Amino acid sequence: MRRMLFTAALLALVATTAQAAPMTGKVVKVQGSEVRLVFSGKPADWLKKGTTIKCHTAKAVINAIAKDTVVVSCPGADKKTKVGETVTFDKARATGAGC
Repeated sequence: MRRMLFTAALLALVATTAQAAPMTGKVVKVQGSEVRLVFSGKPADWLKKGTTIKCHTAKAVINAIAKDTVVVSCPGADKKTKVGETVTFDKARATGAGC
């Protein structure tokens, strides 16, 4: 019985920590596949250089982070993203090969 409760508690903890809180930012610059976003508030724990994020419906990679600015590389950003637009972005889920 203890083992089942421990397993259930562990699964609940993993499920809550696996879901990263999304962030919202405003696009201030688009240059080719690079997008510069300015966000307000405290940066999320997952917001680190090299992290793959989901921005719009595409996956992007964080290239640089400053105080309140994130620079991401996103294929086709110059066609999908406009300066002044508000964008919600969050950590992309890991997928298996071939997905």
